[in-house]
Amino acid sequence: MKETIDPILKDCLSANLPAVCANPDEIVVTPTGGTAYMPGKIAKRYIELGGKCKFFGKPQPEHFQACVDKLKDLVLNFTEEKASLRICHV
Repeated sequence: MKETIDPILKDCLSANLPAVCANPDEIVVTPTGGTAYMPGKIAKRYIELGGKCKFFGKPQPEHFQACVDKLKDLVLNFTEEKASLRICHV
């Protein structure tokens, strides 16, 4: 991965770009039984190289709170307590 991704990440570092990682998974098993790198692995490498990255998504609570807030916006008189009983996140 380093030989493929590092040059791109180093260009981003040179430009002082922050990163956002919306999926912290690092490795996935492919349908053929192989493995593939996921965004979390790339974000972790960016941090190792000195970059800054904001993680958003599972398991960070802000992700789930955003879902609850959006649901409450869509349904009148929908309380936090009721929302927590109706949301399933996979």
